[in-house]
Amino acid sequence: MTSEKENSRQKHAQTIPKNIQGTMAILEVEKFGKYIGSNKYEVNVSTCSGFFIERNQIATSFHVLEGAMSITAKHVDTEAAYTIEGIIAFDEKNDLAILKVSEEKIPFQLGNSGTVEKRARIFAIGYDGDKENTAAATVRSIEKKGKWFRLHIPAGGPGWSGCPVLNNEGEVIAVLSRGTAKPSGNKGYAAPASALEALLTAAERTEAQPLAEWQNRPRIRAYLEYKRGRAYQAGEDFEGALAAYNEAINLNPDIPDAYKARGETQFKLIMLNAKGSYKQISSLDFITFLMDRVKAYRLMSTNYFEPDLRFFRSQMLARLCLIPLRWLDNPKEVYARADAKMQNGNLKVEAGDIVEAWKHYHAAIADLTHLIAWEPKFALAYNARGWTKYLLGQIATERKNTGEAEWYYRSAVADSDIAIALATADEDSSAAYHTRGAARAALGDYDNAIADFDAAIRLNPETAMDYLDRGLAKEALGEKDAAKADFEEATLKNGDLAKNYYEEGRGKNHRRAYEAAMVSFDKAIRLNSEYAPVYSNRAISQNGLGRCELRRENPEEAKYHLHGAIADCTEAIRLNPKYTAAYNNRGLAKYRLGQAVSACGDSQEAERHYQAAIADLDKAIELNPKHVKAHRNRGYVKEKLCQQEAAEADFQKAKALDSAAQTE
Repeated sequence: MTSEKENSRQKHAQTIPKNIQGTMAILEVEKFGKYIGSNKYEVNVSTCSGFFIERNQIATSFHVLEGAMSITAKHVDTEAAYTIEGIIAFDEKNDLAILKVSEEKIPFQLGNSGTVEKRARIFAIGYDGDKENTAAATVRSIEKKGKWFRLHIPAGGPGWSGCPVLNNEGEVIAVLSRGTAKPSGNKGYAAPASALEALLTAAERTEAQPLAEWQNRPRIRAYLEYKRGRAYQAGEDFEGALAAYNEAINLNPDIPDAYKARGETQFKLIMLNAKGSYKQISSLDFITFLMDRVKAYRLMSTNYFEPDLRFFRSQMLARLCLIPLRWLDNPKEVYARADAKMQNGNLKVEAGDIVEAWKHYHAAIADLTHLIAWEPKFALAYNARGWTKYLLGQIATERKNTGEAEWYYRSAVADSDIAIALATADEDSSAAYHTRGAARAALGDYDNAIADFDAAIRLNPETAMDYLDRGLAKEALGEKDAAKADFEEATLKNGDLAKNYYEEGRGKNHRRAYEAAMVSFDKAIRLNSEYAPVYSNRAISQNGLGRCELRRENPEEAKYHLHGAIADCTEAIRLNPKYTAAYNNRGLAKYRLGQAVSACGDSQEAERHYQAAIADLDKAIELNPKHVKAHRNRGYVKEKLCQQEAAEADFQKAKALDSAAQTE
């Protein structure tokens, strides 16, 4: 403990009551540290304060939990850990949160914050590494019509967030939110007990949510993305940081620090791209940076914070510079730039690089959002932003983040609503209806999706994708005949559509983006269900997914994919009984199915699958004696059957055939 802290506490010791009733808690919170590459981060651990407000409920500040990877609550003196069941209530605006724990302790009593007056002598109990952690304070002012207390408190730095502020009777009259413990400042801000009392009332009607589940709420997940952005920024991955800040702002547009950090990152990228020369900075980039500074200032000024002078200067400069975009850049050029970023994201998806795709999509959304701010009637920008959000929803769906996916799809619907209202050309309206239909279909709202596709087709009847997607929606509703008619119409409009999806799927398989490949093959099959290679190549996707699940030691999931691969190969063979690749793929699937069954403990069933695999691979070699993969795969199966000499013969044959093929 520093001598300055000690002197301050001794000076005010006579004002601190001795009979305080209530139990304090230390909160240890893990958050993202520096990004170190390969989707890995350093972890920062910070300590904050909390206190029992009910026998099994700990009150603290909301910002203590925001962006947390994990939370541990401990007793201040014994450091015994409490069992956190989850977050039972929170108030983002007043910076309050309540944790529910399994253990019971003596709670503090709530006082009447409405009776607190300016210059009142109060005190706080917090944690800053000391066991003796009480500090006297003074109410400097009551701000925002009683919604915040501004304090003079000699100890208000890290560790004190979330601590109780007490009156002379030892009752909680506020919760310390943030502050600084500097000789020049010693300022703190506290939320009044009336806000905490309202939160306790809300907690009576809710169940505790575990941290991971709570973090899935879009507005809460925004803080996690903001922290991730800070980690990227610390690791000098500025594009990754920008994408994370964009996502944070999309999920929750009320976080001032996200705008401030995005502005800083934008400026860093601007200077890097301009190679340090201000003359190379485009007017659009500069105003984009200023707009974020202005937004951060405005949000901060509506809270209890006192924005610093630099933010004030930024706002004034931005007000002078915010002239219409058409005087600086052609909106169509900005739109084209956003479209290029979206297309780059599509290429990354096809390459299986979801992380990079995510960055490009968010960069496109950022451009479109700024464009809309300057040109609020630009219908194409709304539709493009909606479609990009739909694509982000597809990524979230693939990652099994259902809550995140739903948010993106609903946001896409909202953007396309505006695009439909603003569009003046039939082609633009048709595209917006298609975007909304695709998003609604992804949400399971197939009836309204079909209505949107109907409108898109009515306005522009020559777009094959509208028929395809309408057919998929009808198929989901069990309207098979109507769906088939739409698939046939889509093929008539674009005879190469099925082939295009087939080739797209093959490319994705080559890049091991198996789930994305499955989507392409599914569409190809809807358009042409009699083309055997599509089934065989979809089996490759299923085989790949099955192998991935085996490596993750998930045999049940592996069996699901491998049964699908076998069914696809069987259909391919029905369509073409002499299809060598289909026999090889089915043999490989049966071999891996044997591995999955063996992992579940059924060795006899596994052997039956191995024997069936041998039969398929024999047939593949009969049809094409020079099939390298069939020989190699048969060698793997024979190894499992303990036929070592026969396995080695197959491996040698495969090696010889491969060498011969390379020299031809």
